[in-house]
Amino acid sequence: GGLPSQARDLNPNMFVQLMRSQRLHDILTMAHTVSCVGLFASIIPLCFAMALMKGDLTACEMCLGFVSMGFALPHAAVACRHLNFANPKKNDDAAAVAPAPAAEAAAQEAASLGPQLCVILALADSPGHAFLWQNFVYGVAAVAFLAAVAACGRSP
Repeated sequence: GGLPSQARDLNPNMFVQLMRSQRLHDILTMAHTVSCVGLFASIIPLCFAMALMKGDLTACEMCLGFVSMGFALPHAAVACRHLNFANPKKNDDAAAVAPAPAAEAAAQEAASLGPQLCVILALADSPGHAFLWQNFVYGVAAVAFLAAVAACGRSP
């Protein structure tokens, strides 16, 4: 049936060889890492641009900026640590490539709630006004999120 019966059955075709090649995997890994660095690093100027827009900065927008920074900074740190331009065959220290456990833990915690909280805060600000108790809830949510990310970073 489907099992190889001859030696030529064990030799993969050129497409399979390409898909299994270490060079292609290295190129794709580097492209993924560079795109992650760009994605998470671009959130930071967007937050500054939001702060510089015309009109008053609402409490919700300020909390959104804090949550966005709390989400972006650990991810950017992890992605930057993945960038290793040295030849891995010449570098015997594998620990230099691995991300720090604190940054990994903070990034994982930030990824669990950060994007959802950003969407909620962005939608909550759409009416353009908020009562004092709503602003208080926005602030508490942002501080709780940042405290959770910091706690995970301190105790991975």
